[in-house]
Amino acid sequence: APPQTSPTDPRVVESDAPIGLSLSTWGSEMADLLLGAMAAATLFLLLQYSQRRRLGVVWWQWALTVLNLAYAVFVVKVTLSFLEEGMPKGAIVMGSILGFAAVVWAVLLLRFVFRAPRQAAAGGKEPEHA
Repeated sequence: APPQTSPTDPRVVESDAPIGLSLSTWGSEMADLLLGAMAAATLFLLLQYSQRRRLGVVWWQWALTVLNLAYAVFVVKVTLSFLEEGMPKGAIVMGSILGFAAVVWAVLLLRFVFRAPRQAAAGGKEPEHA
């Protein structure tokens, strides 16, 4: 039976559907779960990478990394919400603008934070300046 509004309160919708998640809500929550899992895995892999290479990453660099991951998740969610609302052109425009900033931020992090310092060719000693 189709949902019916209550005669006393138009905001209340009566339905025979079981209480719980609809398919679209379940799919959205699964997407959120997968997105969070991918962000956590990325952070874990960066941690392993920095420990293996013995990089001296300090707390504020980790804070910038976490903020970049959160921003990337935000960009993906904004793009998906535009698509869910039926606005693919808006998703392309906003995804491009916000995504470009996320990619630039990530490249800067990888270049300046997660790159091992270059060693001199002769036994890893610092070059002497005269």
